[in-house]
Amino acid sequence: MANASELLNFIKQDRDLSRITLDAQDILAHLVQMAFKYLVHCLQADLNNYMPAFLDDPEEQNPQRPKIEDVLHTLTGAMSLLRRCRVNAALTIQLFSQLFHFINMWLFNKLVTDTDSGLCCHYWGAILRQQLSHIEAWAEKQGLELAADCHLSRIVQ
Repeated sequence: MANASELLNFIKQDRDLSRITLDAQDILAHLVQMAFKYLVHCLQADLNNYMPAFLDDPEEQNPQRPKIEDVLHTLTGAMSLLRRCRVNAALTIQLFSQLFHFINMWLFNKLVTDTDSGLCCHYWGAILRQQLSHIEAWAEKQGLELAADCHLSRIVQ
């Protein structure tokens, strides 16, 4: 994805090549979009396994349950991969915007669709806020605080 994106950028910037490679540019752009889509899908599937960590009651100690550290480890692994492959910063921000949106969506849907869970109360609001603060702190260290603030704002509210 990184190499295809960079190549596409170079071709588009070249005065001579940009005019004679329009079909190739379309194909390359489509490939970058598909690679991005598949990467987002894989990372969301990984995150989905650990999302119950947000709703983990600190009073109940269960070593079998996912922990918020698992979510942070998934995000850190994704960031390491993107940096190692030198993915364009704009694509990195877009990817994490998708992941933060996924976290927001999963939690919001859990709160509104699982009415018998008792999650809509001050106690669980405080736990959820504490768990989200770990994600926000991680995002700030990575320079993604704007994306996190934007895409987690609904659930934080």
